[in-house]
Amino acid sequence: MFALIVAALIACGCDRDDPIVAYQAPKEQVRSPDSPRAQTKPIDWNVPEGWRALPGDGMRYAAFAVSADDPNLVVTVVPLGPNLPMLANINRWEGQIGLQPSGEGDLSKLLKPVEVNGETAQAIDIIGPEQNGKPKQRILAAIFERKDRTWYLKLQGDAEKVAAQQQKFDAFVKSVRFGEPQAGATTQAAPEANAAPTTPHAQTPPPTMPPAAAGDSQKWTVPAGWTEEPPKPMRIATFKTPGDAQVVVSSFGNEAFKDKLANINRWRGMIDLPPIEDPSAQPIEKTTVGELPASLYRFQNKDKKLVVVTVERGETVWFVRFVGPAAAVDAQSKSFQAFLNSVLW
Repeated sequence: MFALIVAALIACGCDRDDPIVAYQAPKEQVRSPDSPRAQTKPIDWNVPEGWRALPGDGMRYAAFAVSADDPNLVVTVVPLGPNLPMLANINRWEGQIGLQPSGEGDLSKLLKPVEVNGETAQAIDIIGPEQNGKPKQRILAAIFERKDRTWYLKLQGDAEKVAAQQQKFDAFVKSVRFGEPQAGATTQAAPEANAAPTTPHAQTPPPTMPPAAAGDSQKWTVPAGWTEEPPKPMRIATFKTPGDAQVVVSSFGNEAFKDKLANINRWRGMIDLPPIEDPSAQPIEKTTVGELPASLYRFQNKDKKLVVVTVERGETVWFVRFVGPAAAVDAQSKSFQAFLNSVLW
């Protein structure tokens, strides 16, 4: 049976090619910070004045709108697996704002240790160049590497607007405090629509994360000519096929597929197709993965094809994505189906 463990990408700057979607967490009564349940929260903080809590969204544990005149200026809090490659995440952020990737030797210059209530966070502040007439983009982030998970607090946007929020962001980071959940503790309360400026905030529970890489319990037959690539965050396995196509296997908690339109448009965006407004406009084929029923989505532009297969298993959704040059995907279609058929749950 496939094992579910907490792992990774890096959603503070998630890979464009991994399915991250919004979901609405159920609202519960927010309890006093002194109540037994509140004490089980894994993380808490003080919300700066003027920041407005947003609903839980995909892999975000919490998010805050920080600017009344720019709804896109948002602070996000994302928990991921422990022991993640720091440089890969920073390179992803650099790419988002138009910077060239740094090397391992640059980490000591990019990261600044910050002591926060008995913890050490790694702070980063990077600014990109103007691009295509658009203003410079800036990222402020703090990374808390803990035994059970890594926490990313991030603010990204127009450099001038980010600068205006820097003092509040720093105060927010320095107010962070961690607590260890009790055994059998229930999920945390969802964020209030308008949290008091200095009141500890109740958070949306983080969704189930996918495994970091394939384990011994995962069984399938790799078709001839496919080459397994090194482990990557947010992926169970990645294979390169003849013709320079790629197959990616990942899994998420089942809340990751509640908004099908968001997923469909994300997949369309992977091969530069425009979004659609009605999910019923996307054909869905029925297939199987192993012996389980699955859904298959096909996308194509002039040069590329993308096939996405989803299968639900209890509280988990598994995604198998096949993307590459149209000719390569067509040539490997039988091998891809054989791969799906070979999966043993």
